[in-house]
Amino acid sequence: MASQTPRRVARPRSEDQHAAAFSQLSLFESEAAEVPPAPATLEEIRQVFIAGEALEEPFSKEQEEISALPQPEQEERQVPAPLPDMAVLPEPGMLAWPFASPPEPLARAIERCVARLSGSSIGGSRDAGFWQLVYLLCAKQAEERHAKEWPKRFFTNQKEAKKEQGAQSIAERILPLFEQVKTAYPGLFSEGETLQLQASTLAPLVLALCDQDLFGSELDPFGAAYQQWAGARAREWRAQFFTPLGVAYFVVSLLQPQAQERVLDASCGAGVFFRALQTYRRYYLSGMAALLEEAGHSIPAEELQQELTAYMRSCVYGADLDGTLIRLARLQLSLLDGDPEHVYHMDSLAFPQEAEASVQEQIPQGSLDLIVGNPPYSLPVTDPAILGRYELARVWKRRGETGWMPTDQLQRSVPTEVLFLEQALNWLKPGGRMALVVPESLLSNPGTTYARYWLMKHAYLLASISLPGETFQAQSHTGVHTGVLVLRKMTAAELEEEEKASRNYSIFMAVAERVGYDSRGRTIYARTPDGELLHRAGERQVDNDLPAILASFWRFQTSGEVDPPLPALEAPIEPSKDDSNPLEAS
Repeated sequence: MASQTPRRVARPRSEDQHAAAFSQLSLFESEAAEVPPAPATLEEIRQVFIAGEALEEPFSKEQEEISALPQPEQEERQVPAPLPDMAVLPEPGMLAWPFASPPEPLARAIERCVARLSGSSIGGSRDAGFWQLVYLLCAKQAEERHAKEWPKRFFTNQKEAKKEQGAQSIAERILPLFEQVKTAYPGLFSEGETLQLQASTLAPLVLALCDQDLFGSELDPFGAAYQQWAGARAREWRAQFFTPLGVAYFVVSLLQPQAQERVLDASCGAGVFFRALQTYRRYYLSGMAALLEEAGHSIPAEELQQELTAYMRSCVYGADLDGTLIRLARLQLSLLDGDPEHVYHMDSLAFPQEAEASVQEQIPQGSLDLIVGNPPYSLPVTDPAILGRYELARVWKRRGETGWMPTDQLQRSVPTEVLFLEQALNWLKPGGRMALVVPESLLSNPGTTYARYWLMKHAYLLASISLPGETFQAQSHTGVHTGVLVLRKMTAAELEEEEKASRNYSIFMAVAERVGYDSRGRTIYARTPDGELLHRAGERQVDNDLPAILASFWRFQTSGEVDPPLPALEAPIEPSKDDSNPLEAS
């Protein structure tokens, strides 16, 4: 499907491309899955409007009927996904890309900090400088989070930072700020964790960071600091390809997490998906507050913050095998008002056998609503004790022209991403959804055809979206081609039906060609065919296909059809300019 403008915003894949990516799978010969009822939050929103008589017709007849379960004999092609609550909120502000600035400015600031600290010996350890930077980022983010209650202390200017007396004044503001952070988040830091930087070293770091908006940037500051400090070779050896925050937000938004849905990132790294989840729920609640405000209902900012905090503390979980990243993820989740005890130091592929009993109780298999993440790629799993737990670790043989069947024999080595797919489905409850970043080799490599066959027999593929090569190039220095898979786990009844005959349903396909930055991390801006920069609301428009694809997917879920590609200036992604955002400082 070609774009209607010279600049291609999003190109849904053709069925031929789709068939090539999922070779020998009968994806287009299966019937529609049942559409679950609308989320409870939809009814809660409905009651708010009905009670206040804010709208004469709060929901159209089409919206009333869209969540009805189709009859098995119906021929209509339906999308096997729950009705997203955002579908009733079509205002442009609700579809806004939530980041006020691209990742480049904050990335450059952190790069300057790393360069300054990497040559310093603090406490006799090179890595001590890294943790000093982390503490400084914690202080900055906590001050942003508590901007309405705490005095502003994280500021300076060139004139002050360059003078010895000015540097001392900066230290006298920042050191107590970090102590306040330790008090505000008890148990997060040990008594011995302190900012130990000399005033002359601290001043240029504060100067580099003070004008940055950590909550408004499309960059995870903790992940960026770790990546720049650890170095590309160390990350590659560990298969640590960190997800850019914008991509993580895109992945989370494809699932549209509801207020009571529990979500796990089983390879959480430094916690970028925690940040994406908090951003999604924060902007969703802000949008709901604005919508209700227009209808005459006022919701105190404190109430919105309480709801956001309750979600982060009760619904967000993570796990990772790397101890340093676990520490960063716990810091990240705590500063986002989550529970650091919900971040587990464990091998997710060895769960549940090798997990602590308390972890098994908190996130047992079959208990989670959502799985998100970017599992490690290409690391071979060779331990027979782990391989023996997975059906996809067995040797598979062909059955007929398109079928496959497992044998009793184990493979010697299986890529981590294959086992993570099976483990993700193990964790989901029936009807649960997942969105994972995976290497495109998983979708097209002949050696993983059996895994795709197994996957389509256990889950409905809701979407497959290709990401450009530069997505991970700037931050992780790898040009691996990746895509996003969105799936819904089949229920027991659906599994029975699948055994009888594959069902036919619609699948969303798209290709993102731009993600807002080039392979060197430099921001790229949208241009007209004549090369003129495009502006919106007086600002240069970042060349990023993900918001338009996201908006198209939301529409697709309720229509069952792929929208035509949206013209660059007509996509409903214009950020709201309302300065009264009740959660702006949250």
